[in-house]
Amino acid sequence: MPHSHSTGCRRAEARQLLKEVVDYEPKEKKIKIIDEDGNEQEAVSKSYQTHTIRCKGASIVGKQRKLKFGEDAMFWLKKWLEVRGEDDCPYMFVIKQKKDGSVRQVGEDTFNGWCHGLFTQIVGRRVHPHLFRESRATNIVVYEHKSAEVAQKLLGHNDVSTTKNHYIIKKDEDDESDEAFI
Repeated sequence: MPHSHSTGCRRAEARQLLKEVVDYEPKEKKIKIIDEDGNEQEAVSKSYQTHTIRCKGASIVGKQRKLKFGEDAMFWLKKWLEVRGEDDCPYMFVIKQKKDGSVRQVGEDTFNGWCHGLFTQIVGRRVHPHLFRESRATNIVVYEHKSAEVAQKLLGHNDVSTTKNHYIIKKDEDDESDEAFI
């Protein structure tokens, strides 16, 4: 589920991804970044956008957005389609029916099963679908040194306080509880 991490999307959003997305052209944009020496540099941002996805709590006229993801996720999406092979289902993430071999779009619970079963075994700790969103927000802010507003926009939150209070896991550097062990 590399695109879940790259886009910061929810499981209900991830299941809407169409396999045609691997044919989309990248969007390139010149941006200013600060290098490790504190100097401003010009760089090229290269990302992909999905088709329109219905968001959390969205009704027919509700909130919609296009997810953004990077080249790393595009690589793995293409790889998945190679492994999956040809079928008529337009969705990226599918399951094969045991009875007749037909392929259909995964349900939201499928992502839970993958996380609780497969990913938990691989990682060695409990994994849940929202962990991908938390991880992406934390990486953007804590390790890539971008603003919380950048993470907010990627995750699709209306208010930056949601991103800050529920998704960004801070380093333990200023943990005042250390004083309890004097």
